[in-house]
Amino acid sequence: MICSNWFKVGNFLVSGYQWVALEAQAARTRFNSLAPSTKNNIQTHLRAYLLFSLYFQVPPFPVTLDNILIYHQFLTNSLKAPGSSKNYLYGLQTACRFLEVPCPQLNHFLITSQLKGAARSLQHLPHRARPLTPAILLQLAPYVNPQHPYSVSWWAALLTGFFCFARIANILPRSPLSFTPGQDLCRSNFVFYSDCILVNFNHSKTNQLGDRLLSLPLAPLDSPLCPVQAITNMFALSPTPPSYPAFSFTLDHQPFIITQSQFISTLRSLLTTVGQEPTGFSGHSMRRGGATLAFSVGVPSELIKLHGDWASEAYLTYLEMAPLQRLEVTSKMGEAC
Repeated sequence: MICSNWFKVGNFLVSGYQWVALEAQAARTRFNSLAPSTKNNIQTHLRAYLLFSLYFQVPPFPVTLDNILIYHQFLTNSLKAPGSSKNYLYGLQTACRFLEVPCPQLNHFLITSQLKGAARSLQHLPHRARPLTPAILLQLAPYVNPQHPYSVSWWAALLTGFFCFARIANILPRSPLSFTPGQDLCRSNFVFYSDCILVNFNHSKTNQLGDRLLSLPLAPLDSPLCPVQAITNMFALSPTPPSYPAFSFTLDHQPFIITQSQFISTLRSLLTTVGQEPTGFSGHSMRRGGATLAFSVGVPSELIKLHGDWASEAYLTYLEMAPLQRLEVTSKMGEAC
């Protein structure tokens, strides 16, 4: 048996057991090149393909061109967005590469034609989160209880996300168990200065390896929406160790974590209270709202892109322009006529 053999690898003498263990470790290391969310998606996509193969009693591997075309049509009939079925194919292709099993290239003419045909037939309009605005935030402000630790920490998270154009995943964990110190935002990531608070982000969607630091200064404002005052109040009312989640709170001297789902639930509840329709508001509403406000007051596009940590020009799709702003296009054109 291989586990009872010894052999040389370079100048090292290794056993068969060590070799097999290293092979398994190497496979895990390669899989760790993917972000946790990407790994979860690929596992979901692979599971869906295996269930499809089982249902129609066709061999799943190697993935044939005919099978992948039928599988895509099956997905198209089940999913509303053509982009979703496309993502399932790319997830399957990535899984096959890791498993080292054959899979057709997705740039094959028949596959690209089918993807284009599905997009044309479904005509899906992607959902975008509604942006929070200063007017809405001012409506919410009176409902923040300055004596309640959860309310104060929730408000600090909201204003930090708004003024940092932050993705909700960058400021709040999905669950207490998913929180990772050193990667997720901690209390130690806030640095207090006399004229601002510096928020240091170690990890983000565009910085998954944590090889750079995004430092965003928050200036004090003469407004109920001052993020500096909100963060300061949170630190005073809920003191926690530096390694604790940034927006934790204390009740009876016990620390608790605000999760993404709790945050969104509170946001929608308060929006309903102030007469706003909560449908369409999500964690992304902070990012869209903050970027839109910055654009509307003349912040240069380069600064918006840097502040929001966008790696491409995708930030332009986050901007919500009012009709009066759009009217300026033809008005200025008319001045030259």
